[in-house]
Amino acid sequence: QDRTLAPSPRRMPDDPLMSPLSFGLPGSAAPMLVLDLLEGPADVALAKPGAIVQDGVPVRRVNLHARGDRLDVDGAELSPGPDEPHIAEVLEAIGAQCCLVKTVVNEHWVDFIDQLQGPRFRTCTSMPPPMGIGMRLFGGTSSYTLGVIWDRRKLDLSDAFIWPSGYFAKSDYNVDANGRLLNGREKALVSLEQLMHSNETKTYRHQLTGDDVTEKVLPYNEVLTFVEGIVGIVGICVRSSEIMHMLWALGIRSLLQRALPALGELPLFVHDPERGMRPVGRAAQSKVVHEFLQALHPHAAVADGTVGMPCMPIDTRLLELSVLEQIRFHGAYGLTQDALSSALQGLAMNEASDTSQESSSQLAIPQAEGQRQMLNLCPDAARTILAFGLHQAVLSDNSASAMSLLRLVAPVLFSATTVPNAALSLAGRAGTAQGQLVRSCSSDSRFSDELHRICSRSFSRGVLVAVGSLVALEDFASGRMLPRIVEACHQLEGWLDNSNSFVFRVGSWHELSHHSGAGHDAAFSAFVTKRAVGNRRQFHDELLELERLEEGRDLLHGMQHLRSLISHLHHPCLRLEILQHILGLDSRFDLSAVQAVSNLALNVIAEPGSTLRAEDEPILPKDSRATSFLRLEAAACHMQGLVHPEVDAQYAGS
Repeated sequence: QDRTLAPSPRRMPDDPLMSPLSFGLPGSAAPMLVLDLLEGPADVALAKPGAIVQDGVPVRRVNLHARGDRLDVDGAELSPGPDEPHIAEVLEAIGAQCCLVKTVVNEHWVDFIDQLQGPRFRTCTSMPPPMGIGMRLFGGTSSYTLGVIWDRRKLDLSDAFIWPSGYFAKSDYNVDANGRLLNGREKALVSLEQLMHSNETKTYRHQLTGDDVTEKVLPYNEVLTFVEGIVGIVGICVRSSEIMHMLWALGIRSLLQRALPALGELPLFVHDPERGMRPVGRAAQSKVVHEFLQALHPHAAVADGTVGMPCMPIDTRLLELSVLEQIRFHGAYGLTQDALSSALQGLAMNEASDTSQESSSQLAIPQAEGQRQMLNLCPDAARTILAFGLHQAVLSDNSASAMSLLRLVAPVLFSATTVPNAALSLAGRAGTAQGQLVRSCSSDSRFSDELHRICSRSFSRGVLVAVGSLVALEDFASGRMLPRIVEACHQLEGWLDNSNSFVFRVGSWHELSHHSGAGHDAAFSAFVTKRAVGNRRQFHDELLELERLEEGRDLLHGMQHLRSLISHLHHPCLRLEILQHILGLDSRFDLSAVQAVSNLALNVIAEPGSTLRAEDEPILPKDSRATSFLRLEAAACHMQGLVHPEVDAQYAGS
């Protein structure tokens, strides 16, 4: 159900919903408390829970209109390193007025990338003054947060239309498809040299009064020119140093790199009219993530229902972040599939170098380059990563991150071979309050208990399905589901033994129809005609088969049988309650959610390490009929290897 997170006092450590994860080290009798980092959601707007389409999930949203903390990018410790590409060259071009900047409406980035992938087209840009100082770019910062930077020397400006600052040409309406100027716009054209002079002198002619005006900050000018593909693109600029704006910039840059690989790692700059263009190097980008993580706290107010932009996953592979920080950031915001895979692959390689292993649990993970590398994690490490990452995803109500983490890591726990259990060490950033996380998840019931505790905190549909599927898999694999299946069979047998009595059946209907936990209203006719008896007898027989599979720990066939069993249910009441009990789920899991849980659980183990999307499949959504906003959301899902519940519905089964 939807809920509004209002400010609330910090919960005390004895609150079971806030108790830190604790697991015993192998061979240790005492549990080891791990960390006091598991805090609440950041000050962002949550996505409204939507309908589940197979494994599709809604994307968490961030409010770019809310004022937030800023990052000082001018500190010496945050200066770009000498190995960061092209920054000096772009700064030189900006200083010489050789750059053009186009600001893009936040929700239209997928549309703009579509244009870049097509034939050449005209687009509106502005040429900033030297170093970008003293000019406002087009549009408001909250709606046009980012801009693309071209080196104009790599473009053909011979047929460009140029208008000075202070003249609002509105070329979208005053230039036709054949390039003819309308409504007198040709009378205000200026040359490139005149534009450069105006930028240097900070002068322009007021469009209404005709007076020459000199100001410290100029309005934007307009250069309407042809661009084609990635030719001339040299960077991205973000128009404020607010943390959420900077994260948005990192996410859009990751989208550009994924959709247009030839761009490589585009340099990032922050622009404001007073201080101009300043580089944002990798150290500053890492600081953005650190500042975001430090701001996470349980009493942050979240404006329920606020429309924001989707959290675009970020590629953190070149940033100075520990594995712990990356997993936590993934839960709270989102990493790209490639970045998450790389972080876990690095952890697996560290484990392999520290531990002598004769056997390994191997999981093939798709990489950006199309290669398939093997992730070797011991079950304890996989449990730790899942518990920590899912805990943060639940606190942040981040369905997409919960789903992508589950699909990537969970198969390690359920593969045929195993890595010897070992303690997992994830080093936090030196000098921070985190210190070092050293934790081991033993293979006893404590991991399952922790999953149930995490599940109890889930409140959106997508997160419920992700955590619920792991609960079902773990309980089946550990044998904890067996006594619940036996109990359910006995309950059904008792009911069937008395079902010949008409009075008993009517009483059963009356009790069920008034039961507050019933998923549907019980049909009276089904109990009068004994249809309910037949349904429950068949259900009992199917549970006996599930019991046999559970006794043999046949996880794959058990999940297949479970999905088949659920797919044949139409209007279950008692049977739904029994399934909820068997799977360890509560009444929030209605029939469609239970179906989604069984589908996801089967996909996780039937295709270990796979994602819903092939690595060579285009990152941009196929459905061009969807709105710009939904296409952007779909692209965010694709960057995490997931399917969007609306845009990709027609492709989910393919």
